[in-house]
Amino acid sequence: MAEENVKSFIAIGIEAKTANNIATNKKVSAELLAIISEAKVENGCDKSVGALLYQTATKFPACAIDHRPTFLSLVASGDIKTNAQLD
Repeated sequence: MAEENVKSFIAIGIEAKTANNIATNKKVSAELLAIISEAKVENGCDKSVGALLYQTATKFPACAIDHRPTFLSLVASGDIKTNAQLD
């Protein structure tokens, strides 16, 4: 399972070493996999979008979970392009 997770992380442009590190952190790994699915980028995406998805997995507040699908569609479509827009 961890190997499949690593492949999913690499598909969104995360470096292999970082992807392996993420896979060892169960909480972040589960969150990132959920975000990849919600953003509908299971088959991969640009590295810049992947970086924003990773930042979302680590920073998005739990109290705003209801808004995450809309937010992720903006990231996946390229309407949100920078880390500054995430803050």
